[in-house]
Amino acid sequence: MSRRIARLPNEIPEDEWIKLKPHFLSFMHLFILTFFLIIWGIGLYWLFNESAEWADFEDTLNDYVGSDSPIGVAGKAGGATALWFVGLILVGFVASHLWVEKGGFKFLGVFLFIGLIGIGVISYMAKTDKDALVDFYKWFLPAYTVGMGAAGTFGIDYYRRGFRYTLTNLRIVMAKKFITLNERIVRYNHIEDVQVNQSVIGRMFGYGNVIPLTGSGIATGTDESIALAGVGKEVKGIDMGIAGGSKKTVRKAKPSPGDVLFGVKNPIKIRTIISKYIQENTGVSVMKRQEHTMERIEELLAAQSKGTIPGDDEGL
Repeated sequence: MSRRIARLPNEIPEDEWIKLKPHFLSFMHLFILTFFLIIWGIGLYWLFNESAEWADFEDTLNDYVGSDSPIGVAGKAGGATALWFVGLILVGFVASHLWVEKGGFKFLGVFLFIGLIGIGVISYMAKTDKDALVDFYKWFLPAYTVGMGAAGTFGIDYYRRGFRYTLTNLRIVMAKKFITLNERIVRYNHIEDVQVNQSVIGRMFGYGNVIPLTGSGIATGTDESIALAGVGKEVKGIDMGIAGGSKKTVRKAKPSPGDVLFGVKNPIKIRTIISKYIQENTGVSVMKRQEHTMERIEELLAAQSKGTIPGDDEGL
């Protein structure tokens, strides 16, 4: 699935690398939406074809405008389509507010797109073959909804499997292969902190996000809070006042599957392993800098003994 990673000098053998991928439940918020589509489609099929309530609605409409009249046909299909579309938009709206940090209004946009395609197909049938529309909407809307839900379920799982995380003794490689290829490499001596983020379900099933924080600020965002205050007084019939405020910005880890170890199993254990590698690599870096400094001092002392001291701008 993922591109083969080339081994670096002094890196442990490939069979000792730790390879991880996101847990199935880490994308549960997306699977919930596709499961809804499947259940919604099945429910609509029962409503349009089996329920007495919808049959009563059709009979009432037939009594007013006639069973074969264009208005009656359009009323049945239009009512069914409106009910279907409102259900999609309501769920998309709730999801966009419930999971703001995981997609926000993208969820509403996807459901709106699905709804507009369905409306377009129904409208096309209403213009080209009104007679067939009487039965067409009863199977098309449920089948289309279930089909989109099933396709979305398989697509999300394929998307999840496109993420691969590899830990070696020198670096962390985070790769995503889904249509395009994205790869991020983090060396341990650049990591400033390692955070673990687990939801309630994540703690129950043993998965979570491991977030290596670096100076680049990748995988972080900002939360802002604003405080305002003001005073006022009436002077000679004129309201006068003054107001002031302050804004506080806090840097906060915001995990994204391409920038962190997203939804991996045993996150506490993985953080411990990363911390060990950080300690090892940081010690090596310090030793290398000290070694370089000593070599430079020796060069300066040798130059001084010969009377050829380099300029101050070269330094240590």
